[in-house]
Amino acid sequence: MRNLIFITCLVIGLVGGSFFNLSAEDDSFHAWLVDTQDLPSLKVAELQKESVNKILVSIQRMPTHESIEALLRLKEAGLGIGYWIEVARDPDLANAHPEWMASIQGHPEWRRFYPEFPKETEDQIVKVYPWVPIFYEGAFEAQLAKVSKLLKSWPSPERLFLNGLQGAPSACGCGHPLCRWTTDYGPKRTAQELGHDAPARFVEKVQESFPHVECIPIWVSECEAHDKDGWCAGVGCYNGACWREWSRQLDPLAAHSRHLGALLTYKELGRDLKHYSEEAGWIASSIQSFRTEMKRYDRPEIDPKRLFAVLQGWDVSSEQIAAQIRLSKQAGTAGYVIAKTPILSGWEPKLVPIKTFP
Repeated sequence: MRNLIFITCLVIGLVGGSFFNLSAEDDSFHAWLVDTQDLPSLKVAELQKESVNKILVSIQRMPTHESIEALLRLKEAGLGIGYWIEVARDPDLANAHPEWMASIQGHPEWRRFYPEFPKETEDQIVKVYPWVPIFYEGAFEAQLAKVSKLLKSWPSPERLFLNGLQGAPSACGCGHPLCRWTTDYGPKRTAQELGHDAPARFVEKVQESFPHVECIPIWVSECEAHDKDGWCAGVGCYNGACWREWSRQLDPLAAHSRHLGALLTYKELGRDLKHYSEEAGWIASSIQSFRTEMKRYDRPEIDPKRLFAVLQGWDVSSEQIAAQIRLSKQAGTAGYVIAKTPILSGWEPKLVPIKTFP
């Protein structure tokens, strides 16, 4: 199946050194991401005034009659409809299967945010609650079943955005919210781990079940060199495993996904820093990293024309939204998504006895 998908990509065409034909239609992708409860209050005239032509709905639960009715109303008005599903950050699954949560076993710098958190014993493990990455065998299947159930319950969309296909934030122990390359940076294991291509295989499985829906995986960039004395708290992350594993995981995913989403919610991710010369300046740096960091590890660069910029639309001013849109357009992305509902990146440590796991 993986070979078939790759051959399909080749047939699409070769443009700009890419396996993908990027049509001009993508340049006008202007979307809002909203929660299901916000659907009935959306006004078509307001959306048109904001140049919004697509609506993405964050579907984490089964639809109601009211939400479906509101969604169909927007579709009849000419708006493109898509869905957003949170994969790894899943409190229900974390509570039901703590063995599938990522752990923190490496660097102790994360403890600066939780100074009162107790030290674990040999029979305990610190978990990153509520993150359940797809890099574990059981979690992979459970998350896949969740996505399938949701998609079968809602009207068929044009696109599906899948967020949370990487590891858990700060799982290496540095405390950086962008550090998502791993699930267990230490010897203790509570579940069977899968390989670096788990994100690509997950998207393939979804695409097999829903071939008429374009699956767009969301990806988050890692730290930058200047973070060593800041978010990384002295840990040499930038020249360590972070970007090497980031590119290794992203490479097979990019090989067959026509589009990718770049999560650029700069305030939520702690990137509202003085280091950048302008408001939301990190956005340009992050988008560029899909070229530079892939190249640094001898992997095919990812053209910004293949990226949908996912921007922060909550807890920000209209001027800050405008700055984000301007930077994403200047970078040459395929379009943008303004998240009107929060995309949460938070986590907390949870101490769990290893003996409770099967």
